[in-house]
Amino acid sequence: MAAPLKIKSENADDLIIISGLVQDATVLVNDMRWLKKPRQFAIVMNRFRWEDRHKRTIWPWTWFRNPKRVRSALRITDILDIKFQNIPFNQKNHVMALLAITAEMGDDGLVTLSLNFSGFAAIKVQAECLNVFLEDLTEDWVTENVPDHPLNDQ
Repeated sequence: MAAPLKIKSENADDLIIISGLVQDATVLVNDMRWLKKPRQFAIVMNRFRWEDRHKRTIWPWTWFRNPKRVRSALRITDILDIKFQNIPFNQKNHVMALLAITAEMGDDGLVTLSLNFSGFAAIKVQAECLNVFLEDLTEDWVTENVPDHPLNDQ
């Protein structure tokens, strides 16, 4: 097993790294929690281990010797407001793919985070500061569910 990740994002550059690591993570609607009292939002996901990518040989699917996923938690803190768009909360077992996380810094010092999912679903978070945590929770496992889209660093 590769060493589990445990990363904290405090600025936009850190968030770009976290966004890349969670790209194509599969998320059940039932694995999302908005905790009002501690002002936190958490998602438990099956994260594709992009960091295991090796140099490409002939075909895109040869980029990974043994493609793996790992159960991971993404947590955002210091939340002031949260809005959900096209999240089917009535379908607890609905699976979505997390595509990207972006941040916009406001002139007032607040940050707006956008979590974009497949199916035009999104979560918009307004927070006092940029505190995003990513942590692997389990051992990784070999998967046949490999994302199939071109990468920009070819």
